[in-house]
Amino acid sequence: MQRRNGMTTPKRSAQEARRLIGGQRLLDGSDVDEIVNALDVSKQTVYNWKNKIRNEGVDGLLRKNGSGRPCKLNADQHEKLKAIIRNGAVAYGFPNEQWTGKRVRLVIFEQFHIEYNSNDVCELISHLGRSCIR
Repeated sequence: MQRRNGMTTPKRSAQEARRLIGGQRLLDGSDVDEIVNALDVSKQTVYNWKNKIRNEGVDGLLRKNGSGRPCKLNADQHEKLKAIIRNGAVAYGFPNEQWTGKRVRLVIFEQFHIEYNSNDVCELISHLGRSCIR
């Protein structure tokens, strides 16, 4: 299951569906309190949706691609890391070819002086088309 920002894709999808349902209810004239009770959200959330709809239309309630924290690595660093992983863990100096989150985290720190947590490293590895052993 794909993860981003610590949240699984189905959970993000459910949140987006809730926003869209709430937005449609606002457009249909439902009362804020009614939406709060029906969707188990706060009043502030419904008011935020209302503002989004006013400023951006219903599309403002859709999840934006690329939302969330940007990658800490720039494009050149990303390409260098990709090459290191492609060359293999043994070529980098590890005793076997397994790329674990801890190993990639160490490589990133040694090469770029950037710290990642193991979960973010595994997500980064999966974006490179490889699997990660935690």
